[in-house]
Amino acid sequence: MKRRTIVLLFGLVALTVIVALVVTLVLRSQPAAVEPPAEERFGERAVELYFSNIQRDPDAVCDRVFAVERTVAADMPKVEAALRALLAGPSSEERALGYSSFFSSATAGAVRAVRTSGDTVYLDLRDSREALSGANSSCGSAALLAQLERTAAANGDYSRVIVAFDGDPEPFYEWLQIGCIPENEYCDAEPFERES
Repeated sequence: MKRRTIVLLFGLVALTVIVALVVTLVLRSQPAAVEPPAEERFGERAVELYFSNIQRDPDAVCDRVFAVERTVAADMPKVEAALRALLAGPSSEERALGYSSFFSSATAGAVRAVRTSGDTVYLDLRDSREALSGANSSCGSAALLAQLERTAAANGDYSRVIVAFDGDPEPFYEWLQIGCIPENEYCDAEPFERES
């Protein structure tokens, strides 16, 4: 009788171990539920924007930019929300801390569309040359492009931003005195014509 009880107990222990292993393996193979950060659950999320800052860069290196954190609505792709916030320019508090940009309230509504493909962001703006006065100098264009590119990189896996005015990149890059070169896909307008 003792032997039968021992065999039965051994069998139950072995069965329990096997069931526990199976349950563990099944649970590990299930993707973990990833809860979004609290701010995204409440319709907002943090983004990083990049602006020039004379206090942090007294040498005023044209393409040196610094991050600020903003909270934006979570109702659009993160890179789009960040670029729309960037185009509104530094807040009054950020300006008081030395942040500056050619972007301001005059360019706040300039975004027509934001599309992405691979590591590239296609940013279509209303023609904002008048509001961006001075950004077409050599230093101004370096600062403007650095702010756009660093903001896009910080808010997604993007290494370049190609900009168009009213669906055509050529006027933008001619205005910046860069021209149509490989880095801006020779001002190819086709990506700006695609539906989002």
